[in-house]
Amino acid sequence: MALKAPLHSTPKGCSAAYDPETNVLVPLDSVADTSGTPTSKSVIVRLERAEA
Repeated sequence: MALKAPLHSTPKGCSAAYDPETNVLVPLDSVADTSGTPTSKSVIVRLERAEA
């Protein structure tokens, strides 16, 4: 899936996202063991530069 990434100042190795646009990145059955909340804070993403 390709999403447009706006430029923001974030630390190297970190990313930021807006809800609900990125909800598709978190599987519905991926929840925390104790609280049952979505695991949206630990989604692994890979950013690639788009070809011009």
